[in-house]
Amino acid sequence: MLDRAFATIELKDVEKLAGARASLLGIGSVMTSLFTEQALRATIHPEPRFYRMWKPGDGSEKKDFGYMAVRVREGKRGEVDASKDARAFKGEDADVGLLATVDARVVVNGDATHTLDVQSRYFMTFDRASESWSMRSTERQKRAERSSAQTGFRAAPSVGAPRPKIRVITATRDGMTREPQEWSLPPVYLSQVELIVLGELLPRVPDAERIEFADYAFDQREEKLPQRRETWTPTTEGWRLETLAGSSPAPLLQDFDSKGRRVRRIDVDGTVTEFIELAALRTLWKSKGLPVE
Repeated sequence: MLDRAFATIELKDVEKLAGARASLLGIGSVMTSLFTEQALRATIHPEPRFYRMWKPGDGSEKKDFGYMAVRVREGKRGEVDASKDARAFKGEDADVGLLATVDARVVVNGDATHTLDVQSRYFMTFDRASESWSMRSTERQKRAERSSAQTGFRAAPSVGAPRPKIRVITATRDGMTREPQEWSLPPVYLSQVELIVLGELLPRVPDAERIEFADYAFDQREEKLPQRRETWTPTTEGWRLETLAGSSPAPLLQDFDSKGRRVRRIDVDGTVTEFIELAALRTLWKSKGLPVE
């Protein structure tokens, strides 16, 4: 067994490896230079896009356990806090940019009386210089209820802070607030908004070849800021993006149509998030006795 394990070892020159990573980041820098205000505005779709969430079961069975609605529109920074009155926004709250909202519901362990509702709001100025986000989750089981929250902020570069920091605060469901985390802004950084519309921002040139590049993005689940290796490949139906983040054992897979709109996402754990029309989603969930509203 040890012989077989040792046979899989591949030795690489550290300097060459560092050079390869630098080259991939260089390509990533070229890719993100395409994310202009015009390109960002082109991703706006105020009408929601709906996605079903399921895991493979026995044979061809799809075990549905959640759904989400995604909207992207022009908005103001203050809107990441749903409790604020938009008419009273001043200062930074009045900054205009791209606002993405994701509303999701998950049924826990197949119990229709045990649900997790998540409302996420992501904002980034059109010049990509700063961002804010908030994620609020509420878990309900019959009459019991508990909530958690995560907020993030990145200020624009300034004379005193030419390389700003990304700051994240998480309040857990037991009511405890963790120590704030922060990271210096890495090169080729993708905001939370850009992660949602990434397929529409990447180049989609007919008869293009596969493109490999690297970037950084905050992982809300792991609460880490890993370097990611991206592979952007044309397919018969559109495009596929394979993302290998940090030390993950397998890539995240995302499929997009010819316009760059995401139609399918397959997480490392096998969870599938798939585009679906609202009427079909309602019919599907009602047929399985799951709570749609």
